Amino acid sequence: MGLTLSGSILQEKVQHFVEQLSIDFKGSNGWFEKFKKRHQIKSFRLSGESGSVD
Repeated sequence: MGLTLSGSILQEKVQHFVEQLSIDFKGSNGWFEKFKKRHQIKSFRLSGESGSVD
């Protein structure tokens, strides 16, 4: 199953849970990179339709 998420959306969701659970958590970029690696989340860029023909 493939799901497209931006890093900022994932970080916003983490912040939402932190606020809901009233915990003190500061996720650094290093934490985020390790989280992605641990859960096999791959980063890549999507490009638009370049050179499309009518």
